[in-house]
Amino acid sequence: MGQGLADTLYFVHQHGIVHHDIKPGNILSHLRGYSKSAILALPTATSEPSLSCAEMLLGEVDAGDVRVDVYALAITLLELLLNRNPFKGMSPVEALRAKIQHQFVPPDLDRWVQDLLSKATHPTPELRFQSMQEFREAIESKHVSYVFDRSRVQAHALAAKAEKLLARKHVTAAARCIHQALYACPDCVSALLRGRHHRLFHQPHCEAKQYFDQALSVEPQDQHSEGAWLALLEPATTPQRSRC
Repeated sequence: MGQGLADTLYFVHQHGIVHHDIKPGNILSHLRGYSKSAILALPTATSEPSLSCAEMLLGEVDAGDVRVDVYALAITLLELLLNRNPFKGMSPVEALRAKIQHQFVPPDLDRWVQDLLSKATHPTPELRFQSMQEFREAIESKHVSYVFDRSRVQAHALAAKAEKLLARKHVTAAARCIHQALYACPDCVSALLRGRHHRLFHQPHCEAKQYFDQALSVEPQDQHSEGAWLALLEPATTPQRSRC
Protein backbone atom coordinates (compact mmCIF):
# COMPACT_ATOMS: atom_id res chain seq x y z
CA MET A 1 0.00 0.00 0.00
CA GLY A 2 2.76 2.42 0.89
CA GLN A 3 4.46 1.99 -2.46
CA GLY A 4 1.18 2.54 -4.31
CA LEU A 5 0.47 5.74 -2.38
CA ALA A 6 3.98 6.99 -3.03
CA ASP A 7 3.51 6.26 -6.74
CA THR A 8 0.26 8.23 -6.78
CA LEU A 9 1.79 11.20 -4.98
CA TYR A 10 4.86 11.18 -7.21
CA PHE A 11 2.54 11.48 -10.23
CA VAL A 12 0.67 14.35 -8.52
CA HIS A 13 3.92 16.13 -7.64
CA GLN A 14 5.12 15.86 -11.24
CA HIS A 15 2.12 18.00 -12.18
CA GLY A 16 3.07 20.70 -9.70
CA ILE A 17 0.51 19.79 -7.04
CA VAL A 18 1.23 19.20 -3.34
CA HIS A 19 -1.61 17.29 -1.65
CA HIS A 20 -1.32 18.79 1.87
CA ASP A 21 -4.04 16.49 3.27
CA ILE A 22 -2.67 12.95 3.38
CA LYS A 23 -4.34 10.93 6.14
CA PRO A 24 -5.91 7.49 6.65
CA GLY A 25 -9.39 8.89 6.09
CA ASN A 26 -8.41 10.02 2.60
CA ILE A 27 -7.14 6.60 1.52
CA LEU A 28 -9.57 4.61 -0.59
CA SER A 29 -8.60 0.92 -0.52
CA HIS A 30 -9.86 -1.70 -2.90
CA LEU A 31 -8.98 -5.21 -4.06
CA ARG A 32 -7.60 -5.88 -7.53
CA GLY A 33 -7.21 -9.60 -8.14
CA TYR A 34 -5.34 -10.87 -5.10
CA SER A 35 -3.56 -7.62 -4.32
CA LYS A 36 -4.76 -4.68 -2.31
CA SER A 37 -4.14 -1.22 -3.69
CA ALA A 38 -4.93 2.27 -2.48
CA ILE A 39 -5.59 5.69 -3.92
CA LEU A 40 -5.91 9.09 -2.30
CA ALA A 41 -9.06 11.15 -2.19
CA LEU A 42 -8.89 14.83 -3.06
CA PRO A 43 -7.73 17.05 -0.18
CA THR A 44 -10.28 18.76 2.03
CA ALA A 45 -10.27 22.42 2.93
CA THR A 46 -8.23 21.87 6.08
CA SER A 47 -5.45 19.37 6.77
CA GLU A 48 -5.08 17.17 9.84
CA PRO A 49 -2.66 18.92 12.27
CA SER A 50 -1.47 15.67 13.88
CA LEU A 51 -0.15 14.47 10.50
CA SER A 52 1.47 17.79 9.55
CA CYS A 53 5.20 18.39 9.86
CA ALA A 54 6.54 20.84 12.42
CA GLU A 55 7.50 23.51 9.90
CA MET A 56 3.95 23.55 8.53
CA LEU A 57 2.47 23.96 12.00
CA LEU A 58 4.94 26.79 12.67
CA GLY A 59 4.12 28.49 9.37
CA GLU A 60 7.68 28.06 8.08
CA VAL A 61 7.08 26.07 4.90
CA ASP A 62 6.66 26.91 1.22
CA ALA A 63 3.31 25.80 -0.18
CA GLY A 64 5.04 23.97 -3.02
CA ASP A 65 7.45 21.95 -0.86
CA VAL A 66 6.78 18.27 -1.65
CA ARG A 67 8.58 17.19 1.52
CA VAL A 68 5.47 18.03 3.58
CA ASP A 69 3.69 15.22 1.70
CA VAL A 70 6.63 12.88 2.35
CA TYR A 71 6.25 13.60 6.07
CA ALA A 72 2.46 13.19 6.09
CA LEU A 73 2.60 9.93 4.15
CA ALA A 74 5.12 8.52 6.64
CA ILE A 75 2.90 9.48 9.60
CA THR A 76 -0.10 7.96 7.80
CA LEU A 77 1.77 4.68 7.23
CA LEU A 78 2.87 4.66 10.87
CA GLU A 79 -0.73 5.18 11.99
CA LEU A 80 -1.85 2.27 9.80
CA LEU A 81 0.91 0.06 11.24
CA LEU A 82 0.06 0.93 14.84
CA ASN A 83 -3.70 1.10 14.28
CA ARG A 84 -3.63 4.42 16.14
CA ASN A 85 -2.34 7.93 15.69
CA PRO A 86 1.18 8.14 17.21
CA PHE A 87 0.22 11.47 18.83
CA LYS A 88 -3.07 10.28 20.32
CA GLY A 89 -3.63 11.70 23.80
CA MET A 90 -1.11 14.51 23.34
CA SER A 91 -1.99 18.18 23.39
CA PRO A 92 -1.05 20.19 20.27
CA VAL A 93 1.98 21.57 22.12
CA GLU A 94 3.08 18.08 23.24
CA ALA A 95 2.63 16.70 19.72
CA LEU A 96 4.68 19.56 18.24
CA ARG A 97 7.42 18.94 20.81
CA ALA A 98 7.48 15.22 19.98
CA LYS A 99 7.81 16.04 16.27
CA ILE A 100 10.66 18.49 16.84
CA GLN A 101 12.46 16.10 19.20
CA HIS A 102 11.75 13.23 16.77
CA GLN A 103 10.77 10.72 19.43
CA PHE A 104 7.71 8.89 18.19
CA VAL A 105 8.87 6.04 15.89
CA PRO A 106 8.54 2.85 17.98
CA PRO A 107 11.78 0.87 18.42
CA ASP A 108 10.00 -2.50 18.09
CA LEU A 109 9.30 -2.12 14.36
CA ASP A 110 11.53 -3.84 11.82
CA ARG A 111 14.81 -1.96 11.54
CA TRP A 112 14.34 -0.98 7.90
CA VAL A 113 10.86 0.35 8.74
CA GLN A 114 12.31 2.41 11.60
CA ASP A 115 14.98 3.80 9.26
CA LEU A 116 12.40 4.54 6.57
CA LEU A 117 9.96 6.37 8.84
CA SER A 118 12.71 8.15 10.78
CA LYS A 119 14.19 9.62 7.62
CA ALA A 120 10.80 10.52 6.15
CA THR A 121 9.74 12.34 9.34
CA HIS A 122 12.98 14.10 10.20
CA PRO A 123 12.22 17.56 11.69
CA THR A 124 14.81 19.07 9.32
CA PRO A 125 13.36 18.89 5.78
CA GLU A 126 16.84 18.70 4.22
CA LEU A 127 17.42 15.37 6.00
CA ARG A 128 14.20 13.72 4.79
CA PHE A 129 13.64 11.99 1.48
CA GLN A 130 13.76 14.91 -0.91
CA SER A 131 11.11 13.54 -3.27
CA MET A 132 8.29 11.03 -3.28
CA GLN A 133 10.29 9.00 -5.79
CA GLU A 134 13.12 8.59 -3.25
CA PHE A 135 10.57 7.53 -0.63
CA ARG A 136 8.99 5.04 -3.03
CA GLU A 137 12.34 3.50 -3.97
CA ALA A 138 13.23 3.04 -0.30
CA ILE A 139 9.90 1.29 0.36
CA GLU A 140 10.39 -0.96 -2.67
CA SER A 141 13.96 -1.93 -1.81
CA LYS A 142 13.36 -2.07 1.97
CA HIS A 143 16.58 -0.13 2.32
CA VAL A 144 17.39 3.43 3.34
CA SER A 145 20.59 4.65 1.76
CA TYR A 146 21.34 6.96 4.67
CA VAL A 147 20.93 4.87 7.81
CA PHE A 148 19.45 6.95 10.55
CA ASP A 149 20.60 6.63 14.13
CA ARG A 150 19.54 8.29 17.33
CA SER A 151 22.97 9.83 17.98
CA ARG A 152 22.84 11.83 14.74
CA VAL A 153 19.33 13.06 15.50
CA GLN A 154 20.41 14.02 19.02
CA ALA A 155 23.50 15.84 17.72
CA HIS A 156 21.46 17.84 15.21
CA ALA A 157 18.95 18.84 17.92
CA LEU A 158 21.77 19.94 20.24
CA ALA A 159 23.33 21.97 17.43
CA ALA A 160 20.01 23.73 16.84
CA LYS A 161 19.78 24.50 20.56
CA ALA A 162 23.34 25.85 20.50
CA GLU A 163 22.46 28.15 17.61
CA LYS A 164 19.62 29.69 19.63
CA LEU A 165 21.87 30.09 22.67
CA LEU A 166 24.53 31.81 20.57
CA ALA A 167 21.92 34.19 19.18
CA ARG A 168 21.21 35.22 22.79
CA LYS A 169 24.98 35.36 23.50
CA HIS A 170 24.79 32.51 26.03
CA VAL A 171 28.23 31.36 24.95
CA THR A 172 29.03 28.93 27.78
CA ALA A 173 25.73 27.05 27.52
CA ALA A 174 26.11 26.91 23.73
CA ALA A 175 29.60 25.45 24.13
CA ARG A 176 28.19 22.62 26.30
CA CYS A 177 25.57 21.78 23.66
CA ILE A 178 28.19 21.78 20.89
CA HIS A 179 30.49 19.52 22.93
CA GLN A 180 27.63 17.08 23.61
CA ALA A 181 26.61 17.10 19.95
CA LEU A 182 30.10 16.34 18.69
CA TYR A 183 30.55 13.66 21.35
CA ALA A 184 27.35 11.97 20.14
CA CYS A 185 28.20 12.38 16.46
CA PRO A 186 31.69 13.71 15.60
CA ASP A 187 30.82 14.28 11.91
CA CYS A 188 27.57 16.20 12.49
CA VAL A 189 27.91 19.13 10.07
CA SER A 190 25.49 21.43 11.88
CA ALA A 191 27.36 20.90 15.17
CA LEU A 192 30.71 21.59 13.50
CA LEU A 193 29.36 24.83 12.04
CA ARG A 194 27.93 25.90 15.39
CA GLY A 195 31.37 25.18 16.85
CA ARG A 196 32.85 27.58 14.32
CA HIS A 197 30.31 30.25 15.26
CA HIS A 198 31.13 29.74 18.94
CA ARG A 199 34.87 30.10 18.34
CA LEU A 200 34.30 33.38 16.52
CA PHE A 201 32.85 34.90 19.69
CA HIS A 202 36.07 34.88 21.66
CA GLN A 203 38.85 32.85 20.05
CA PRO A 204 41.19 33.34 17.07
CA HIS A 205 39.87 33.14 13.56
CA CYS A 206 42.13 30.24 12.62
CA GLU A 207 40.50 27.98 15.28
CA ALA A 208 37.06 28.81 13.92
CA LYS A 209 38.28 28.06 10.42
CA GLN A 210 39.38 24.59 11.53
CA TYR A 211 35.75 23.77 12.47
CA PHE A 212 34.55 25.04 9.08
CA ASP A 213 37.22 23.07 7.18
CA GLN A 214 36.20 19.90 9.02
CA ALA A 215 32.52 20.48 8.23
CA LEU A 216 33.43 21.12 4.60
CA SER A 217 35.31 17.81 4.39
CA VAL A 218 32.24 15.94 5.69
CA GLU A 219 29.62 17.66 3.54
CA PRO A 220 31.00 20.00 0.85
CA GLN A 221 27.61 20.91 -0.61
CA ASP A 222 25.81 24.09 0.42
CA GLN A 223 28.70 25.44 2.49
CA HIS A 224 29.65 28.24 0.07
CA SER A 225 27.70 30.91 1.96
CA GLU A 226 29.26 29.78 5.25
CA GLY A 227 32.73 30.04 3.72
CA ALA A 228 32.05 33.47 2.27
CA TRP A 229 30.78 34.72 5.64
CA LEU A 230 33.88 33.35 7.33
CA ALA A 231 36.14 35.02 4.76
CA LEU A 232 34.66 38.41 5.63
CA LEU A 233 35.87 37.95 9.21
CA GLU A 234 39.32 36.69 8.24
CA PRO A 235 42.24 38.86 9.37
CA ALA A 236 43.53 41.05 6.60
CA THR A 237 47.28 40.72 7.20
CA THR A 238 49.32 37.87 5.77
CA PRO A 239 51.23 36.95 9.01
CA GLN A 240 47.95 36.32 10.86
CA ARG A 241 46.62 34.12 8.08
CA SER A 242 49.75 32.05 7.86
CA ARG A 243 49.38 30.87 11.45
CA CYS A 244 46.18 28.98 10.55
